[in-house]
Amino acid sequence: MTMRSHRYFSTRIFSFFIVFVLLTALGCGAFRKNDKKDQPVVASRAQATSLDTPKRLINDYRGMQEDYTISWFWLKPGFDMSRCRSVSVHPLKNFSSFEVQDAETLIQETLNGLFKNAAKSGYATLDINVMAAITDIKPKEDRLSRLVPFMDDYPFIEIELVIFEETTKAVLFKLCHYKQDEDIEKAISGLIEDLKTFSQRTLKTVSSG
Repeated sequence: MTMRSHRYFSTRIFSFFIVFVLLTALGCGAFRKNDKKDQPVVASRAQATSLDTPKRLINDYRGMQEDYTISWFWLKPGFDMSRCRSVSVHPLKNFSSFEVQDAETLIQETLNGLFKNAAKSGYATLDINVMAAITDIKPKEDRLSRLVPFMDDYPFIEIELVIFEETTKAVLFKLCHYKQDEDIEKAISGLIEDLKTFSQRTLKTVSSG
């Protein structure tokens, strides 16, 4: 067999393989049971795709460092919640391409539990605002990735959080955290537990839930 013939047959075999994989993926989608009983409520945003560039809450990532609990953070030296006289927790924003009701509800409840009762009396002098946003989320795997074991395409969620002083707008704390799992609900719950652990350890918050 000549090199040209060998290349021709190799190309044909590879083409048939690609077609087979695609047809199999479509067939699995067509015959898969439509069982949504235990799935989180997911809705795609109009004219948005998972390839869109995520909108960010943090504009400047300089000085942020990694942590063994969360992905990245920056903390103004000397700041923690014991210095806060009043705390305002803003409604959670969603900059992602999807609306996942369970994620938004659970994260908002977590933020309220961590920060709303964190205000101190006496020597505390700071009035702060807490803002957070889901910057990216992938609620489920793509169909093709289920057939390719080496593809790292698990569901994930990413959030950003900023704490700033109400009057001066000076930033006191920044956090960016990413969590991935085979199941989006596990990714969400894992992210929430990481937020609780880190904020209680670093910001001296006390979770109410």
